[in-house]
Order: sequence, then structure tokens, then C-alpha cells
Amino acid sequence: TPPPGGDAALAKRDVARPNVRRVVPAVLWRKFRVGAEGKNRLTFKIPEFNGRLRWMAVASNKGALGSTDTATTVREPLMIEPTLPRFAGFGDEFEFPVTVYNHTDKSGVVNLTINQSSSAVDTGRPAAARLSVRRSVYLERDAETSVWFRIRTGDVMGAMNISIRAEMGRHVTTHTANIPVRPVAMPATTYEHR
Repeated sequence: TPPPGGDAALAKRDVARPNVRRVVPAVLWRKFRVGAEGKNRLTFKIPEFNGRLRWMAVASNKGALGSTDTATTVREPLMIEPTLPRFAGFGDEFEFPVTVYNHTDKSGVVNLTINQSSSAVDTGRPAAARLSVRRSVYLERDAETSVWFRIRTGDVMGAMNISIRAEMGRHVTTHTANIPVRPVAMPATTYEHR
């Protein structure tokens, strides 16, 4: 029940869940025609994604229908995979690993940079400071390792934006994620009757 005295709007603002999309799906769609041989060549720009893409094609012509599907593995030469919490509370401090995969043709030093910022709802609290952390690790060819980072949330509700960048020679890869930050408990109002 919202507290009396005109605080209902403030309470709703403080406890509402931030609308944060954690995973952005890779959905590609194209409508096209084929020539007399039933073939066509298409080019797609793949978003930030590593894994298996399932391709599906549906064809129609004068009432006739047909379909087929196949899968493609998408893998960058240099890959990173962070393990982040699904949400966090005000002032939480946590460690998380970033797994680095070296699928290039050589060994080398991988430079990792993490930038943290906040896209916060105005609750009258001080905003979290921006943070930038850099780590370096030597990685053999066709090897993987985990690099740990420690970050702290601010005292604001909204999305904590984390941007990770890895560089090794000419190979560069990035990963972005948003973590919802919300209060751990409902706000309470205390009344005293005299």
C-alpha cells in the first residue's frame, strides 16, 4: 500500500523494475526473389553474436510452398564471454570472470578494457561514477583463460552499462551488457502518533 501524504508517486518510482533487455536476439529477415535457376545470393550483417545461427527459407510460387533450414557457426578469432549477475542492488560489489578464447593463428598478449557507466532513473540519489579498468593476459594459440574483474553499483535505479573490449594485435572484439539495478527492499515510511 502506498504511504499516505502524497508519497505514492515517489514510492512507485523507487521500486519499479528497470526495463532492461539483457539479451538482444540475433534475428535477420529478408524478402527476395530468385532467378530462373531458383538461386540468389544474399549478404547479412551479423550483430554482436557468437554461436550457432539457424537459417530458414520459405518459398512460394503460384500456390506451391517449400521450406528448408540449415545452421552456421559464428565464431570470431578472438572471443570474450563474461559471466554477469542477472540483477544487482544499490551499492552491491561483486567479482565476475571474462573468459577469453584465442582462435587466432598465433599466441600473444590480450588487452582487456572494461568501462562501466550508469543509465539511471532520477531518484534524487547521487549517480554512480564512471569506471574504467584494464587487464592484460598472455594467451597461447587455441587456448582460453578467465580474467576476473571487480565492480560496484551506484545508489541509483536503472541500468548499469558494462562495455568490454579485447584487443590482440589486429584482432578486436567487444561485448556490451546491461544489468538492472534496483532497491533490495520496498521503501518504508514510519509514523509516530502522539
